[in-house]
Amino acid sequence: QSTNRRSQVFLDLFAGVGHVSKAWKRKGFASMAFEIGSGSHFDLSSPPIQKLLLGWIKSGVVAGVWLATPFGSWARARRGPRDLRGPPPPLRSSAQPCGLSDLTPEERVKVAVANHQVTFTCRVIRACVAMGVPAGLENPFSSIMWLHPGLSKLCNVVSAHSYKLHMCQYGARW
Repeated sequence: QSTNRRSQVFLDLFAGVGHVSKAWKRKGFASMAFEIGSGSHFDLSSPPIQKLLLGWIKSGVVAGVWLATPFGSWARARRGPRDLRGPPPPLRSSAQPCGLSDLTPEERVKVAVANHQVTFTCRVIRACVAMGVPAGLENPFSSIMWLHPGLSKLCNVVSAHSYKLHMCQYGARW
């Protein structure tokens, strides 16, 4: 792997509006933001796109990866009743992090999509660990995502570190 990070690219995955990749670019680094809203060629659920990104990591052209894997279905704030009043109902629990057993068909689809996103996230992190590429995953501290079996296992590797940040100190409006 090249030690010259300036000749490599940073990947901003599940980038939203791309704040992280824009910050890397301001520092003079090459960066690519991947978010479905930018077009189908940035769709991280696409197996060819996943294969391409994992190939880049394994080939040594990636300097670092930031993942902001969507957390909507993983949020503990989902505490509403199933009668459509108030906040949305829970889709997961600490005991069933990959999805509750009594979900509606629509909820099962939402949970399956989110589970696939986390599975891809874990594949990216494992590839980064294998290649010595720095990687970070952003998600709320209380997120049930941290209990996903694959992610939980990755959090226990020697090279994993956890940092608790309050996003309001960085200008987040919530």
